[in-house]
Amino acid sequence: ELIIEKAIQANTGVYCCIVEDQNGNQKNSTFKLYVRESHEDYVLLREKNNRSEINLHRNANGEVPPIDIVFEYQSYPTSIVYLWTNFSGAATVGRSRKYAVSRTDTHVGLRINEPSVYDTGNYTLRVMAGTASKQHQIRVHVYVEPFVNMESSIEGKLMRMGDEVNFTCRATGFPCPEISFGFRQCENLQSCCNDDMESFSWRLYIDLNNPYLTMNIQKQRNGNVDYLAGQGPPEEYAPAVPDIHKI
Repeated sequence: ELIIEKAIQANTGVYCCIVEDQNGNQKNSTFKLYVRESHEDYVLLREKNNRSEINLHRNANGEVPPIDIVFEYQSYPTSIVYLWTNFSGAATVGRSRKYAVSRTDTHVGLRINEPSVYDTGNYTLRVMAGTASKQHQIRVHVYVEPFVNMESSIEGKLMRMGDEVNFTCRATGFPCPEISFGFRQCENLQSCCNDDMESFSWRLYIDLNNPYLTMNIQKQRNGNVDYLAGQGPPEEYAPAVPDIHKI
């Protein structure tokens, strides 16, 4: 038993109790003591593992496991009210099975089920006790290989010579993918394949704040419009399956 009489702020710290028997076997336990000069309400809050961000990748089975965010808290009074919010500012707790919350006498947790790239962002916990409140934020990154798709169907679009054709492509992934596109000319669309296509080069488009790409081309010959999205420097470039449209 350890008794600290008339505790002062200098007594704040971590205390460890070690018990050893005659055979040298040891057991120990630690606890943290906070001493405040004021009698006002307070909240102390920290991420359980002192992380500022969580990075999540697919496991060996190709699955993305749930994300667990856990904060440790101490407060006076001990009765608390708490609120989770996501990167859009909306409360994450609702009727949806997307989120599950938990609470003990020392921890508040949030589980994100079936996480996807759209769950990437900041998550904030606010804890209120009496007149005191404290909030803590953590960044979540859900890494997903890129994929691309057209916003509107233009497959097999027939155009006249010289007409302008607009294509809009969207890339989804994290980190933000780089979009590339190219036009491959082909004399006969019905039998269009790599063997009878003229050589072409990819044009790279990068805008980290805009996942969309709109391309305007002047139709001069038949061919395919190809889109692909990739992540990383050129030497590590890993494109997704291209989205190909014939015109």
